[in-house]
Amino acid sequence: GRSRVRGREGGGRGRKRELCLIILGGNSKMSAVETEGDVGESIARAFDESSPNDWKFLNEGALNLVATYTGNDFLLRGLVLRMRKDVNTYSYSDTIPENTAHVPSGSVTRIAETILNPLYSARALKRAEESTTPLYALDVSGFVHPEAIDQYLFMGECMASRFVNVVNGRSFVHCGITVSLRPAFVASLDRIFYSARSAKRRAHGLSLEASHGLLLPNVSLLHTCKCSRCRSVPAIMRRSIPRGGVLAVELKPKWGTVVRGNRSRSGMTGKTMATHSLCRFCAFQLKKRKDGKIEHFSSYCPMELYSQIPDRMTYAIVKLIWEPQNNFRFYVDGEFRPAPWGREARMSQLEEIAHSLIGEERANRFNPTTTSITVQGEVSDGCDSRLLRVCVSAASVAMGHDAARVAKEPNEYACDRGKYFGEQARADEETLDADVHNLTESTRLFLHLLVRVLLETRVLQTIRGIQELDRDGVHFIMEDYKHVLDVIAGGTVDDWNEFHSRVAAIVDFLMATTARDCSAFVTFQACDACNVEEHREEEAHLAFHCRVSIVDLDPRSCTKIPYYQTLDQAISNSVM
Repeated sequence: GRSRVRGREGGGRGRKRELCLIILGGNSKMSAVETEGDVGESIARAFDESSPNDWKFLNEGALNLVATYTGNDFLLRGLVLRMRKDVNTYSYSDTIPENTAHVPSGSVTRIAETILNPLYSARALKRAEESTTPLYALDVSGFVHPEAIDQYLFMGECMASRFVNVVNGRSFVHCGITVSLRPAFVASLDRIFYSARSAKRRAHGLSLEASHGLLLPNVSLLHTCKCSRCRSVPAIMRRSIPRGGVLAVELKPKWGTVVRGNRSRSGMTGKTMATHSLCRFCAFQLKKRKDGKIEHFSSYCPMELYSQIPDRMTYAIVKLIWEPQNNFRFYVDGEFRPAPWGREARMSQLEEIAHSLIGEERANRFNPTTTSITVQGEVSDGCDSRLLRVCVSAASVAMGHDAARVAKEPNEYACDRGKYFGEQARADEETLDADVHNLTESTRLFLHLLVRVLLETRVLQTIRGIQELDRDGVHFIMEDYKHVLDVIAGGTVDDWNEFHSRVAAIVDFLMATTARDCSAFVTFQACDACNVEEHREEEAHLAFHCRVSIVDLDPRSCTKIPYYQTLDQAISNSVM
Protein backbone atom coordinates (compact mmCIF):
# COMPACT_ATOMS: atom_id res chain seq x y z
CA GLY A 1 0.00 0.00 0.00
CA ARG A 2 0.98 3.64 -0.14
CA SER A 3 -0.01 6.77 1.64
CA ARG A 4 -2.04 9.59 0.20
CA VAL A 5 -0.31 12.83 -0.79
CA ARG A 6 -0.67 15.49 1.86
CA GLY A 7 0.94 18.84 2.45
CA ARG A 8 1.68 20.58 5.73
CA GLU A 9 -1.98 21.47 6.10
CA GLY A 10 -3.12 17.84 6.24
CA GLY A 11 -2.41 16.51 9.79
CA GLY A 12 0.90 14.81 10.39
CA ARG A 13 -0.22 12.15 12.89
CA GLY A 14 -2.45 10.24 10.47
CA ARG A 15 0.11 10.49 7.70
CA LYS A 16 2.84 9.18 9.97
CA ARG A 17 0.72 6.11 10.81
CA GLU A 18 0.21 5.41 7.11
CA LEU A 19 3.89 5.85 6.35
CA CYS A 20 4.93 3.46 9.12
CA LEU A 21 2.82 0.82 7.40
CA ILE A 22 4.78 1.46 4.22
CA ILE A 23 8.18 1.56 5.86
CA LEU A 24 7.64 -1.78 7.60
CA GLY A 25 6.15 -3.45 4.56
CA GLY A 26 2.64 -3.85 5.92
CA ASN A 27 -0.65 -3.53 4.10
CA SER A 28 -2.25 -0.08 4.17
CA LYS A 29 -5.65 -1.77 4.66
CA MET A 30 -4.71 -2.82 8.19
CA SER A 31 -6.77 -1.23 10.93
CA ALA A 32 -5.26 1.18 13.39
CA VAL A 33 -5.63 -1.52 16.07
CA GLU A 34 -3.17 -3.77 14.21
CA THR A 35 -0.50 -1.08 14.43
CA GLU A 36 -0.60 -1.45 18.24
CA GLY A 37 -0.67 2.28 18.74
CA ASP A 38 1.10 4.91 16.74
CA VAL A 39 4.08 2.88 15.54
CA GLY A 40 5.43 5.90 13.68
CA GLU A 41 5.86 7.78 16.94
CA SER A 42 7.35 4.68 18.56
CA ILE A 43 9.92 4.47 15.76
CA ALA A 44 10.75 8.16 16.17
CA ARG A 45 11.24 7.68 19.93
CA ALA A 46 13.40 4.61 19.31
CA PHE A 47 15.54 6.65 16.94
CA ASP A 48 15.90 9.47 19.49
CA GLU A 49 17.18 6.93 22.02
CA SER A 50 19.61 5.27 19.60
CA SER A 51 23.35 5.81 19.91
CA PRO A 52 25.59 6.96 17.03
CA ASN A 53 27.43 3.64 17.53
CA ASP A 54 24.23 1.81 16.52
CA TRP A 55 24.55 3.12 12.96
CA LYS A 56 26.94 1.91 10.28
CA PHE A 57 27.91 3.66 7.07
CA LEU A 58 26.24 1.99 4.08
CA ASN A 59 26.74 4.24 1.05
CA GLU A 60 26.60 7.81 -0.22
CA GLY A 61 26.06 9.93 -3.28
CA ALA A 62 26.87 13.51 -4.11
CA LEU A 63 24.17 14.99 -1.85
CA ASN A 64 23.11 12.33 0.65
CA LEU A 65 24.63 9.70 2.92
CA VAL A 66 22.85 6.49 4.00
CA ALA A 67 23.54 4.57 7.22
CA THR A 68 22.06 1.24 8.32
CA TYR A 69 20.93 0.37 11.83
CA THR A 70 22.98 -2.32 13.58
CA GLY A 71 21.66 -2.02 17.14
CA ASN A 72 19.23 -4.22 19.05
CA ASP A 73 16.07 -2.14 18.99
CA PHE A 74 13.41 -4.22 17.27
CA LEU A 75 11.63 -1.23 15.75
CA LEU A 76 14.73 0.07 13.96
CA ARG A 77 16.10 -3.20 12.58
CA GLY A 78 15.97 -3.37 8.80
CA LEU A 79 15.87 0.43 8.45
CA VAL A 80 18.32 2.96 7.04
CA LEU A 81 18.83 6.63 7.85
CA ARG A 82 19.15 9.07 4.96
CA MET A 83 20.93 12.37 5.75
CA ARG A 84 21.97 15.44 3.81
CA LYS A 85 25.64 16.22 3.26
CA ASP A 86 27.25 19.62 3.63
CA VAL A 87 27.15 20.47 -0.07
CA ASN A 88 26.36 23.81 -1.70
CA THR A 89 24.31 22.40 -4.56
CA TYR A 90 23.58 25.42 -6.69
CA SER A 91 23.87 29.13 -7.34
CA TYR A 92 21.04 31.12 -8.86
CA SER A 93 22.10 34.76 -8.74
CA ASP A 94 22.51 35.00 -12.53
CA THR A 95 18.86 34.09 -13.21
CA ILE A 96 17.22 36.87 -11.17
CA PRO A 97 15.55 39.43 -13.50
CA GLU A 98 16.90 42.95 -13.72
CA ASN A 99 15.03 46.03 -12.45
CA THR A 100 13.73 44.29 -9.35
CA ALA A 101 14.68 46.93 -6.78
CA HIS A 102 11.04 47.08 -5.68
CA VAL A 103 10.99 43.36 -4.93
CA PRO A 104 11.99 42.10 -1.44
CA SER A 105 15.35 40.32 -1.48
CA GLY A 106 15.07 36.60 -2.27
CA SER A 107 11.31 36.65 -2.82
CA VAL A 108 11.41 35.92 -6.57
CA THR A 109 13.50 32.79 -6.09
CA ARG A 110 11.43 31.67 -3.09
CA ILE A 111 8.14 32.01 -5.00
CA ALA A 112 9.62 30.36 -8.11
CA GLU A 113 10.93 27.40 -6.09
CA THR A 114 7.42 26.83 -4.74
CA ILE A 115 5.41 27.35 -7.94
CA LEU A 116 7.86 25.26 -9.99
CA ASN A 117 8.15 22.44 -7.47
CA PRO A 118 6.38 19.24 -8.65
CA LEU A 119 5.08 18.72 -5.12
CA TYR A 120 3.37 22.06 -4.58
CA SER A 121 2.85 23.54 -8.03
CA ALA A 122 -0.90 22.94 -8.38
CA ARG A 123 -1.76 24.33 -4.94
CA ALA A 124 0.66 27.24 -5.28
CA LEU A 125 -0.79 28.26 -8.67
CA LYS A 126 -4.32 28.11 -7.29
CA ARG A 127 -3.31 30.35 -4.39
CA ALA A 128 -1.60 32.74 -6.81
CA GLU A 129 -4.74 33.05 -8.95
CA GLU A 130 -6.93 33.72 -5.93
CA SER A 131 -4.52 36.19 -4.31
CA THR A 132 -4.89 39.96 -4.72
CA THR A 133 -1.28 40.68 -3.70
CA PRO A 134 1.59 40.98 -6.23
CA LEU A 135 2.99 37.61 -7.22
CA TYR A 136 6.39 38.33 -5.63
CA ALA A 137 4.57 38.86 -2.31
CA LEU A 138 2.58 35.60 -2.47
CA ASP A 139 2.28 33.87 0.90
CA VAL A 140 3.96 30.47 0.57
CA SER A 141 4.50 29.92 4.28
CA GLY A 142 2.16 26.92 4.29
CA PHE A 143 4.43 24.91 2.01
CA VAL A 144 7.46 22.85 3.00
CA HIS A 145 10.74 24.70 2.69
CA PRO A 146 12.55 23.62 -0.51
CA GLU A 147 15.60 22.36 1.39
CA ALA A 148 13.73 20.37 4.07
CA ILE A 149 14.20 16.59 4.19
CA ASP A 150 10.40 16.30 4.06
CA GLN A 151 10.73 17.06 0.35
CA TYR A 152 12.11 13.59 -0.28
CA LEU A 153 9.24 12.05 1.67
CA PHE A 154 6.63 14.00 -0.28
CA MET A 155 8.43 13.28 -3.54
CA GLY A 156 8.07 9.61 -2.72
CA GLU A 157 4.35 10.09 -2.22
CA CYS A 158 4.12 12.11 -5.43
CA MET A 159 5.96 9.43 -7.43
CA ALA A 160 4.28 6.43 -5.80
CA SER A 161 1.23 6.58 -8.06
CA ARG A 162 3.42 6.93 -11.17
CA PHE A 163 5.85 4.09 -10.40
CA VAL A 164 3.65 0.99 -10.20
CA ASN A 165 4.73 -2.64 -10.62
CA VAL A 166 2.46 -4.22 -13.23
CA VAL A 167 2.91 -7.69 -11.68
CA ASN A 168 1.37 -6.99 -8.27
CA GLY A 169 -0.07 -3.49 -8.63
CA ARG A 170 2.14 -2.13 -5.85
CA SER A 171 4.31 0.95 -6.08
CA PHE A 172 8.05 0.61 -6.59
CA VAL A 173 8.51 3.63 -4.32
CA HIS A 174 8.96 3.38 -0.54
CA CYS A 175 8.08 6.48 1.45
CA GLY A 176 9.58 7.11 4.88
CA ILE A 177 9.33 8.76 8.27
CA THR A 178 11.07 12.03 9.12
CA VAL A 179 13.06 12.13 12.35
CA SER A 180 14.74 15.02 14.15
CA LEU A 181 18.53 15.20 14.05
CA ARG A 182 20.58 16.66 16.90
CA PRO A 183 23.81 18.43 15.82
CA ALA A 184 25.86 16.45 18.35
CA PHE A 185 24.42 13.17 17.03
CA VAL A 186 25.24 14.13 13.43
CA ALA A 187 28.75 15.25 14.37
CA SER A 188 29.38 11.88 16.05
CA LEU A 189 28.16 10.00 12.99
CA ASP A 190 30.43 12.13 10.79
CA ARG A 191 33.46 11.10 12.86
CA ILE A 192 32.45 7.42 13.03
CA PHE A 193 31.80 7.15 9.27
CA TYR A 194 34.90 9.04 8.11
CA SER A 195 37.26 6.09 7.68
CA ALA A 196 34.61 3.96 5.94
CA ARG A 197 33.90 6.56 3.28
CA SER A 198 35.59 6.85 -0.10
CA ALA A 199 38.53 9.27 -0.02
CA LYS A 200 37.07 11.31 -2.89
CA ARG A 201 33.83 11.84 -0.91
CA ARG A 202 35.34 12.90 2.42
CA ALA A 203 35.60 16.58 1.51
CA HIS A 204 31.88 16.95 2.21
CA GLY A 205 30.75 15.63 5.57
CA LEU A 206 27.26 15.49 7.01
CA SER A 207 25.41 18.77 7.27
CA LEU A 208 25.22 20.01 10.87
CA GLU A 209 22.50 22.43 9.78
CA ALA A 210 20.11 19.71 8.64
CA SER A 211 17.44 19.41 11.30
CA HIS A 212 15.77 16.27 9.94
CA GLY A 213 16.70 12.90 8.46
CA LEU A 214 14.61 10.22 6.82
CA LEU A 215 14.08 6.63 7.94
CA LEU A 216 13.44 4.21 5.07
CA PRO A 217 13.29 0.43 4.65
CA ASN A 218 16.63 -1.11 3.76
CA VAL A 219 15.77 -2.24 0.24
CA SER A 220 18.94 -4.35 0.08
CA LEU A 221 17.32 -6.75 2.58
CA LEU A 222 14.25 -9.01 2.51
CA HIS A 223 12.26 -10.73 5.18
CA THR A 224 10.17 -13.63 3.91
CA CYS A 225 10.27 -16.21 6.69
CA LYS A 226 6.93 -17.81 7.65
CA CYS A 227 8.26 -20.04 10.43
CA SER A 228 6.45 -20.27 13.77
CA ARG A 229 8.78 -17.79 15.43
CA CYS A 230 8.07 -15.14 12.83
CA ARG A 231 4.33 -15.88 12.79
CA SER A 232 4.17 -14.85 16.45
CA VAL A 233 5.49 -11.38 15.59
CA PRO A 234 2.81 -8.71 14.90
CA ALA A 235 2.38 -8.33 11.13
CA ILE A 236 3.28 -4.63 11.24
CA MET A 237 6.73 -5.44 12.60
CA ARG A 238 7.76 -8.46 10.52
CA ARG A 239 9.54 -6.34 7.94
CA SER A 240 12.13 -5.42 10.55
CA ILE A 241 13.67 -8.90 10.89
CA PRO A 242 16.23 -9.31 8.11
CA ARG A 243 17.36 -12.84 7.27
CA GLY A 244 20.44 -14.17 5.46
CA GLY A 245 21.04 -15.25 1.86
CA VAL A 246 19.92 -11.95 0.34
CA LEU A 247 21.48 -10.48 -2.81
CA ALA A 248 20.58 -6.98 -4.00
CA VAL A 249 21.55 -5.21 -7.20
CA GLU A 250 21.40 -1.42 -7.45
CA LEU A 251 21.58 0.01 -10.94
CA LYS A 252 21.14 3.50 -12.29
CA PRO A 253 19.76 3.11 -15.81
CA LYS A 254 20.46 6.82 -16.48
CA TRP A 255 18.99 8.87 -19.33
CA GLY A 256 17.16 6.48 -21.64
CA THR A 257 15.96 8.87 -24.34
CA VAL A 258 17.32 11.21 -26.97
CA VAL A 259 15.59 14.60 -26.63
CA ARG A 260 14.55 15.60 -30.14
CA GLY A 261 12.38 18.57 -29.18
CA ASN A 262 8.77 19.29 -30.04
CA ARG A 263 9.48 22.99 -30.52
CA SER A 264 11.86 23.84 -33.35
CA ARG A 265 15.00 25.63 -32.26
CA SER A 266 18.31 25.79 -34.07
CA GLY A 267 21.30 24.67 -32.08
CA MET A 268 19.27 22.70 -29.54
CA THR A 269 21.45 20.11 -27.84
CA GLY A 270 18.89 17.34 -28.26
CA LYS A 271 18.92 17.84 -32.04
CA THR A 272 22.72 17.81 -32.01
CA MET A 273 22.85 14.49 -30.19
CA ALA A 274 20.16 12.96 -32.40
CA THR A 275 22.08 14.06 -35.50
CA HIS A 276 25.24 12.45 -34.17
CA SER A 277 23.44 9.22 -33.08
CA LEU A 278 24.49 9.45 -29.43
CA CYS A 279 22.36 9.35 -26.30
CA ARG A 280 23.18 11.83 -23.57
CA PHE A 281 24.95 9.25 -21.38
CA CYS A 282 27.36 8.25 -24.12
CA ALA A 283 27.93 11.88 -25.11
CA PHE A 284 28.64 12.71 -21.45
CA GLN A 285 31.32 9.99 -21.48
CA LEU A 286 33.15 11.94 -24.18
CA LYS A 287 33.06 15.11 -22.08
CA LYS A 288 34.25 13.34 -18.93
CA ARG A 289 37.18 11.82 -20.84
CA LYS A 290 38.14 15.18 -22.34
CA ASP A 291 37.95 16.77 -18.89
CA GLY A 292 40.17 14.03 -17.41
CA LYS A 293 37.47 12.86 -14.97
CA ILE A 294 37.54 9.25 -16.17
CA GLU A 295 40.37 7.07 -17.42
CA HIS A 296 38.22 4.70 -19.45
CA PHE A 297 34.97 5.15 -21.33
CA SER A 298 32.06 3.14 -19.99
CA SER A 299 30.95 0.60 -22.59
CA TYR A 300 27.42 0.78 -21.17
CA CYS A 301 24.68 2.44 -23.20
CA PRO A 302 21.20 3.02 -21.68
CA MET A 303 19.64 2.36 -25.09
CA GLU A 304 20.61 -1.32 -24.76
CA LEU A 305 19.19 -1.70 -21.26
CA TYR A 306 15.91 -0.03 -22.27
CA SER A 307 15.65 -2.06 -25.48
CA GLN A 308 13.47 -4.86 -23.97
CA ILE A 309 15.59 -7.35 -25.95
CA PRO A 310 16.85 -9.90 -23.37
CA ASP A 311 20.26 -10.54 -24.97
CA ARG A 312 20.90 -6.84 -25.45
CA MET A 313 19.89 -6.14 -21.84
CA THR A 314 22.23 -8.87 -20.59
CA TYR A 315 25.14 -7.31 -22.43
CA ALA A 316 24.25 -3.88 -21.06
CA ILE A 317 24.37 -5.21 -17.48
CA VAL A 318 27.75 -6.89 -18.09
CA LYS A 319 29.07 -3.60 -19.47
CA LEU A 320 27.83 -1.79 -16.35
CA ILE A 321 29.74 -4.30 -14.23
CA TRP A 322 32.89 -3.74 -16.29
CA GLU A 323 32.94 0.01 -15.60
CA PRO A 324 30.27 0.79 -12.96
CA GLN A 325 31.09 4.50 -12.38
CA ASN A 326 28.69 4.43 -9.37
CA ASN A 327 25.88 3.18 -11.64
CA PHE A 328 25.97 -0.47 -10.52
CA ARG A 329 26.40 -1.92 -7.02
CA PHE A 330 26.08 -5.26 -5.26
CA TYR A 331 24.82 -5.80 -1.70
CA VAL A 332 25.01 -9.16 0.11
CA ASP A 333 22.86 -9.49 3.25
CA GLY A 334 22.63 -5.70 3.34
CA GLU A 335 26.39 -5.15 3.11
CA PHE A 336 27.71 -3.08 0.22
CA ARG A 337 30.34 -4.93 -1.82
CA PRO A 338 32.68 -2.39 -3.44
CA ALA A 339 33.68 -3.14 -7.03
CA PRO A 340 37.29 -4.32 -7.26
CA TRP A 341 39.73 -2.75 -9.68
CA GLY A 342 39.80 -4.10 -13.24
CA ARG A 343 37.38 -5.84 -15.58
CA GLU A 344 38.51 -9.38 -14.79
CA ALA A 345 38.25 -8.84 -11.04
CA ARG A 346 34.75 -7.40 -11.43
CA MET A 347 33.61 -10.36 -13.51
CA SER A 348 35.04 -12.66 -10.82
CA GLN A 349 33.03 -10.75 -8.22
CA LEU A 350 29.88 -11.22 -10.32
CA GLU A 351 30.48 -14.99 -10.48
CA GLU A 352 31.19 -15.21 -6.74
CA ILE A 353 28.01 -13.32 -5.85
CA ALA A 354 25.85 -15.29 -8.30
CA HIS A 355 27.25 -18.52 -6.82
CA SER A 356 26.31 -17.35 -3.30
CA LEU A 357 22.68 -16.89 -4.39
CA ILE A 358 22.22 -19.91 -6.65
CA GLY A 359 25.20 -22.25 -6.45
CA GLU A 360 26.64 -24.32 -9.29
CA GLU A 361 24.96 -27.57 -8.22
CA ARG A 362 21.49 -26.09 -8.49
CA ALA A 363 22.35 -23.97 -11.55
CA ASN A 364 23.61 -27.00 -13.49
CA ARG A 365 20.07 -28.42 -13.46
CA PHE A 366 18.88 -25.44 -15.50
CA ASN A 367 20.33 -24.56 -18.87
CA PRO A 368 19.69 -20.80 -19.36
CA THR A 369 18.90 -21.47 -23.02
CA THR A 370 16.05 -23.84 -22.04
CA THR A 371 14.77 -22.26 -18.86
CA SER A 372 11.43 -20.61 -18.18
CA ILE A 373 11.28 -17.88 -15.55
CA THR A 374 7.90 -16.65 -14.33
CA VAL A 375 7.34 -13.62 -12.09
CA GLN A 376 4.25 -13.64 -9.89
CA GLY A 377 2.81 -11.44 -7.16
CA GLU A 378 3.45 -12.64 -3.61
CA VAL A 379 0.18 -13.16 -1.73
CA SER A 380 1.42 -14.77 1.50
CA ASP A 381 -0.28 -13.22 4.53
CA GLY A 382 1.97 -11.07 6.67
CA CYS A 383 4.79 -10.73 4.12
CA ASP A 384 5.85 -7.52 2.44
CA SER A 385 3.03 -6.81 -0.02
CA ARG A 386 5.60 -5.73 -2.62
CA LEU A 387 7.29 -9.14 -2.73
CA LEU A 388 7.32 -11.16 -5.93
CA ARG A 389 7.80 -14.89 -6.42
CA VAL A 390 10.22 -15.83 -9.21
CA CYS A 391 9.95 -19.47 -10.34
CA VAL A 392 12.50 -21.26 -12.55
CA SER A 393 11.50 -24.38 -14.48
CA ALA A 394 12.37 -26.23 -17.69
CA ALA A 395 10.93 -24.85 -20.94
CA SER A 396 12.12 -23.65 -24.31
CA VAL A 397 13.18 -20.02 -24.13
CA ALA A 398 16.15 -19.09 -26.29
CA MET A 399 18.92 -16.91 -24.85
CA GLY A 400 21.79 -16.45 -27.26
CA HIS A 401 25.34 -15.32 -26.64
CA ASP A 402 26.45 -13.87 -29.97
CA ALA A 403 27.57 -10.25 -29.73
CA ALA A 404 27.71 -9.84 -33.50
CA ARG A 405 24.12 -11.00 -33.88
CA VAL A 406 22.89 -8.81 -31.02
CA ALA A 407 24.58 -5.77 -32.53
CA LYS A 408 22.58 -6.22 -35.75
CA GLU A 409 19.18 -6.46 -34.02
CA PRO A 410 16.97 -3.39 -34.38
CA ASN A 411 17.19 -0.91 -31.51
CA GLU A 412 15.67 2.55 -31.84
CA TYR A 413 18.12 5.39 -31.07
CA ALA A 414 21.03 2.95 -30.87
CA CYS A 415 24.24 4.86 -30.27
CA ASP A 416 26.90 4.92 -32.97
CA ARG A 417 29.69 4.28 -30.46
CA GLY A 418 32.16 3.04 -33.06
CA LYS A 419 32.27 6.49 -34.67
CA TYR A 420 33.20 8.29 -31.44
CA PHE A 421 34.82 5.68 -29.19
CA GLY A 422 37.04 4.19 -31.89
CA GLU A 423 39.13 1.12 -31.20
CA GLN A 424 37.81 0.71 -27.65
CA ALA A 425 34.25 0.15 -28.93
CA ARG A 426 35.39 -2.57 -31.33
CA ALA A 427 37.61 -4.25 -28.73
CA ASP A 428 34.77 -4.16 -26.20
CA GLU A 429 32.48 -6.17 -28.45
CA GLU A 430 35.09 -8.91 -28.87
CA THR A 431 35.86 -9.00 -25.14
CA LEU A 432 32.18 -8.95 -24.26
CA ASP A 433 31.37 -12.00 -26.35
CA ALA A 434 34.25 -13.91 -24.71
CA ASP A 435 33.26 -12.86 -21.17
CA VAL A 436 29.62 -13.87 -21.61
CA HIS A 437 30.60 -17.15 -23.30
CA ASN A 438 32.85 -18.07 -20.35
CA LEU A 439 30.33 -17.34 -17.58
CA THR A 440 29.59 -20.08 -15.07
CA GLU A 441 26.10 -21.63 -15.10
CA SER A 442 25.08 -19.90 -11.88
CA THR A 443 26.14 -16.52 -13.31
CA ARG A 444 24.21 -17.11 -16.53
CA LEU A 445 21.12 -18.06 -14.57
CA PHE A 446 21.47 -15.05 -12.27
CA LEU A 447 21.70 -12.63 -15.22
CA HIS A 448 18.72 -14.40 -16.78
CA LEU A 449 16.78 -13.93 -13.52
CA LEU A 450 17.67 -10.24 -13.30
CA VAL A 451 16.74 -9.48 -16.90
CA ARG A 452 13.44 -11.37 -16.63
CA VAL A 453 12.43 -9.45 -13.49
CA LEU A 454 13.30 -6.13 -15.14
CA LEU A 455 11.19 -7.08 -18.14
CA GLU A 456 8.17 -8.51 -16.34
CA THR A 457 7.83 -5.70 -13.80
CA ARG A 458 8.43 -3.02 -16.49
CA VAL A 459 10.41 -1.00 -13.95
CA LEU A 460 12.74 0.36 -16.65
CA GLN A 461 9.86 1.37 -18.91
CA THR A 462 8.25 3.10 -15.93
CA ILE A 463 11.42 5.11 -15.26
CA ARG A 464 11.81 5.93 -18.94
CA GLY A 465 8.20 7.10 -19.13
CA ILE A 466 8.91 9.74 -16.47
CA GLN A 467 12.14 10.72 -18.25
CA GLU A 468 10.14 11.36 -21.41
CA LEU A 469 8.18 14.12 -19.64
CA ASP A 470 11.03 16.29 -20.89
CA ARG A 471 9.63 16.83 -24.38
CA ASP A 472 11.58 19.92 -25.44
CA GLY A 473 15.05 19.94 -23.89
CA VAL A 474 16.68 22.29 -21.42
CA HIS A 475 17.20 25.20 -23.84
CA PHE A 476 13.50 25.83 -24.24
CA ILE A 477 12.94 25.16 -20.54
CA MET A 478 15.47 27.90 -19.78
CA GLU A 479 13.36 30.33 -21.82
CA ASP A 480 10.26 29.26 -19.88
CA TYR A 481 12.12 29.67 -16.61
CA LYS A 482 13.25 33.21 -17.41
CA HIS A 483 9.69 34.10 -18.43
CA VAL A 484 8.31 32.81 -15.10
CA LEU A 485 10.90 34.79 -13.13
CA ASP A 486 10.04 37.95 -15.07
CA VAL A 487 6.33 37.48 -14.39
CA ILE A 488 6.91 36.91 -10.66
CA ALA A 489 9.12 40.00 -10.44
CA GLY A 490 6.52 42.04 -12.32
CA GLY A 491 3.85 41.04 -9.82
CA THR A 492 0.99 40.31 -12.24
CA VAL A 493 0.12 37.63 -14.80
CA ASP A 494 -1.25 38.92 -18.13
CA ASP A 495 -2.03 35.51 -19.60
CA TRP A 496 -2.74 32.76 -17.09
CA ASN A 497 -3.05 30.09 -19.79
CA GLU A 498 0.45 30.81 -21.06
CA PHE A 499 1.81 31.01 -17.51
CA HIS A 500 0.25 27.64 -16.61
CA SER A 501 1.66 26.10 -19.79
CA ARG A 502 5.20 27.28 -19.10
CA VAL A 503 5.02 26.22 -15.45
CA ALA A 504 3.76 22.75 -16.48
CA ALA A 505 6.65 22.34 -18.94
CA ILE A 506 9.20 23.24 -16.25
CA VAL A 507 7.59 20.94 -13.67
CA ASP A 508 7.62 18.05 -16.15
CA PHE A 509 11.27 18.76 -16.94
CA LEU A 510 12.20 18.67 -13.24
CA MET A 511 10.30 15.40 -12.75
CA ALA A 512 12.15 13.94 -15.74
CA THR A 513 15.47 15.10 -14.31
CA THR A 514 14.72 13.28 -11.06
CA ALA A 515 13.97 10.07 -12.98
CA ARG A 516 17.22 10.34 -14.95
CA ASP A 517 19.34 9.84 -11.84
CA CYS A 518 17.18 7.49 -9.76
CA SER A 519 18.21 3.93 -8.88
CA ALA A 520 16.39 0.62 -9.27
CA PHE A 521 17.00 -2.00 -6.57
CA VAL A 522 16.31 -5.67 -7.38
CA THR A 523 16.62 -7.85 -4.27
CA PHE A 524 16.62 -11.66 -4.35
CA GLN A 525 16.44 -14.42 -1.75
CA ALA A 526 16.11 -18.14 -2.41
CA CYS A 527 12.86 -19.44 -0.92
CA ASP A 528 14.72 -22.10 1.08
CA ALA A 529 17.15 -19.60 2.60
CA CYS A 530 15.53 -19.93 6.05
CA ASN A 531 16.05 -23.74 6.14
CA VAL A 532 12.46 -24.23 7.24
CA GLU A 533 10.75 -27.28 5.76
CA GLU A 534 7.70 -25.37 4.52
CA HIS A 535 10.00 -23.11 2.47
CA ARG A 536 11.60 -25.91 0.45
CA GLU A 537 10.72 -26.29 -3.21
CA GLU A 538 10.50 -29.47 -5.23
CA GLU A 539 13.84 -30.64 -6.61
CA ALA A 540 12.73 -29.98 -10.19
CA HIS A 541 12.25 -26.26 -9.58
CA LEU A 542 13.97 -23.23 -8.14
CA ALA A 543 12.12 -20.33 -6.57
CA PHE A 544 13.14 -16.95 -5.24
CA HIS A 545 11.48 -14.13 -3.40
CA CYS A 546 12.19 -10.80 -5.03
CA ARG A 547 11.38 -7.13 -4.55
CA VAL A 548 11.91 -4.27 -6.98
CA SER A 549 12.25 -0.74 -5.58
CA ILE A 550 13.03 2.72 -6.91
CA VAL A 551 15.10 5.06 -4.73
CA ASP A 552 16.96 8.39 -4.95
CA LEU A 553 13.92 10.40 -6.02
CA ASP A 554 15.23 13.75 -4.83
CA PRO A 555 13.21 16.65 -6.24
CA ARG A 556 15.29 18.96 -8.42
CA SER A 557 15.21 22.68 -7.77
CA CYS A 558 14.32 25.04 -10.60
CA THR A 559 17.37 27.10 -9.61
CA LYS A 560 19.58 24.41 -11.18
CA ILE A 561 18.10 24.94 -14.66
CA PRO A 562 20.88 27.39 -15.71
CA TYR A 563 23.45 24.79 -14.63
CA TYR A 564 21.66 22.07 -16.61
CA GLN A 565 21.71 24.30 -19.70
CA THR A 566 25.43 25.05 -19.35
CA LEU A 567 26.24 21.36 -18.83
CA ASP A 568 24.08 20.28 -21.74
CA GLN A 569 25.82 22.71 -24.06
CA ALA A 570 29.24 21.53 -22.87
CA ILE A 571 28.24 17.91 -23.56
CA SER A 572 27.01 18.89 -27.00
CA ASN A 573 30.30 20.66 -27.73
CA SER A 574 32.16 17.45 -26.85
CA VAL A 575 30.32 15.67 -29.65
CA MET A 576 30.67 18.37 -32.29
